[in-house]
Amino acid sequence: MPLFRLKVIAEGVETKGQARFLKLLKCDEMQSYLYSKPLPFEQITALLEAPPENVIPPGPNTS
Repeated sequence: MPLFRLKVIAEGVETKGQARFLKLLKCDEMQSYLYSKPLPFEQITALLEAPPENVIPPGPNTS
């Protein structure tokens, strides 16, 4: 069990390989152009309602 129970957000993830590695390290959230460029307010709702395209599935032996 984590000592501080903090969530970790990785910023600037550039490649799918980096994202997979961060998932293995149990990184809670990731943010970067790999997932989406900055969007105007009007486009955010449509993005959140759409099915995810760039979600990287967990690798073997991760949960």
